[in-house]
Amino acid sequence: MMAAELRGTVAGRWRRRPVAPAWLREALSWLGIALVGVAVAGLVTVAMAPRLFGWQFVVVQGGSMEPTIGFGSVAVMTRPDREHLHTGDIVMFSRGGQVVTHRIVAISADGRQLTMKGDANDAPDQGTISPASVRGEFAFAVPKVGYFVHWMGTQQGYMALILIPGLAIIAIELASIGRSLRAASRRPDPGDLAAGGDPQ
Repeated sequence: MMAAELRGTVAGRWRRRPVAPAWLREALSWLGIALVGVAVAGLVTVAMAPRLFGWQFVVVQGGSMEPTIGFGSVAVMTRPDREHLHTGDIVMFSRGGQVVTHRIVAISADGRQLTMKGDANDAPDQGTISPASVRGEFAFAVPKVGYFVHWMGTQQGYMALILIPGLAIIAIELASIGRSLRAASRRPDPGDLAAGGDPQ
């Protein structure tokens, strides 16, 4: 077989390679856009919620408040009203450089000392805290989302939710542009047709 014929055969096979159906390419494109949109919306919500609603998001990394707040949950905290704290309130407070979320089980007569306890713990926390240490008041928790939030902050999560879908969208759009350009290059020139030229 001549070299030119061989190249022609290979080129023909390359041109005849199967192409994904248009509906599949469209679905993949929309899926990538949806994933990127969800990731961006989540990041914007987390970034804007403290300013708009006074919310704070805390990933629960311990089981001291189970079953009320499960391990791996995301706890949503609102701005605390330190002047009107009550026994039974669940609050987030700082102690010894750590942030803890526990329940108020006792308040001193002068209101200056709070005794805290985790629901799953057998005994109250050692020592007391002042209302000034309270940084947030528990509103509600979203179970298991903390695992996803933690994974989103990893390199694998970033690639899966943002980088890979974004690259897929770019690749699909570039392929679509390439097909449009090839179709335009094969289209006959209207001027040639008007002059009686051979459209082939």
